[in-house]
Amino acid sequence: MRHFSFMALLITACLFFFGSCGVHEAGAYSTQQSVVISNQLDGTCIIRSRGRSTTQDVRGVARTGAMHAAEKRALYDVLFNTLVCQDDANGKSLAPLLPEVNAARKYDAYFSQFFSDKGEWRLYATRAGTRYLATKFSKTGSEYVCDMSVCVNRQALRTKLINDGILK
Repeated sequence: MRHFSFMALLITACLFFFGSCGVHEAGAYSTQQSVVISNQLDGTCIIRSRGRSTTQDVRGVARTGAMHAAEKRALYDVLFNTLVCQDDANGKSLAPLLPEVNAARKYDAYFSQFFSDKGEWRLYATRAGTRYLATKFSKTGSEYVCDMSVCVNRQALRTKLINDGILK
């Protein structure tokens, strides 16, 4: 009886160990949506977003690229997609700033310049919190995937879009 219990425990431990060893699939990260963690009363919201970087450069450059991609994705979702609030039990959601259909395609030239490497998107999205473990990285082959919290200033972004004639 003791021998049987020991063998069952050993087999279970082996299955658990070998099941957890593996390569992360990069495709799984691309399907996960951004989620609103908190919606502040001052016009800012904190969004949990994911970004990917496929550069072959040094480790720090690839990680920074993944962080920038997560910030851009959070901004893109605030602009064009409806975001679900994580802590709201009633199922409320955050409406997009540009609710019109195909707004991304209609204002493609404007947003291409806005989301460029030296664009103005950096003024409206910042890293939420300074804790080291708040940002999680995964490496899949030659790609870094970053899961981080981003603080988006919706009110300032809305004001900019109104001043530029995009939002009426």
